[in-house]
Amino acid sequence: VQVVDRWGEPLKGLTPTDFEVSIDGKTRQIISVNLIEYSSIPPTVLPVRTPGKLMPEARVFILAIDEYSFVPSSIGPAMQAARRFVQQLRPEDVVAIYAYPFHTGSLDLTHDHFAAERALDRVNGRREKQLGMFSLTPSEIIDITADDQAVTQRVINRECSAVDPTCPGAVRAEAHSVAGYFEGQAAQSIASLSILVRSLRRLPGRKTLVLMSGGVMTSDRTGGRPDVTGLFSALGEEAAAAEANLYVLHWDTNFL
Repeated sequence: VQVVDRWGEPLKGLTPTDFEVSIDGKTRQIISVNLIEYSSIPPTVLPVRTPGKLMPEARVFILAIDEYSFVPSSIGPAMQAARRFVQQLRPEDVVAIYAYPFHTGSLDLTHDHFAAERALDRVNGRREKQLGMFSLTPSEIIDITADDQAVTQRVINRECSAVDPTCPGAVRAEAHSVAGYFEGQAAQSIASLSILVRSLRRLPGRKTLVLMSGGVMTSDRTGGRPDVTGLFSALGEEAAAAEANLYVLHWDTNFL
């Protein structure tokens, strides 16, 4: 409550006996009363300006966040951790938030760590929870596309009715369709990340690139799909050429 006199000045020195509190018509006991004071004059906030060149002791951090890899409900804890990381940086350090693959393409390196925290609030999870009609796990999709007959039959027995002759073919088709979707998704994400890494060549000195991802689906067997191993190998070479230390944080979001 705000308790003021006829001139609008706050009344000080009030105690619990000066107040009455009731909820749903029932009087409640007041344990304590605390006076909260604040200045009516807002504090002076000076803009944080980033010079055109890096200071000798400055470190460069880029937080790259794969929005495709997080479902909307699971990205919150990851962004909270990223926020704590930014808060621990030294004042002379510069930082940028790069949410991909839907980023505008510019890299806003800044000393304004508060601006970086606000940028984290705009990062969204974009992964679909369920694709298709059948409940296919990633490992089942890989095995079916690799023509593993035992796994394929087990999935068909689980997902299909004996009176539906079209269902087995639909299961196989959906496995290949979902695998193709994830291949295209991974290619788009890695291409966007590659653009970032190549652009870091223009910035002299050592950079630290922290990649935050909920995981990229890729095959672990010959003939399985999706297969994006070659794309990652090229990305590693580009990071080395850009003098970038690459740290990959894989967030297990299954429990969220």
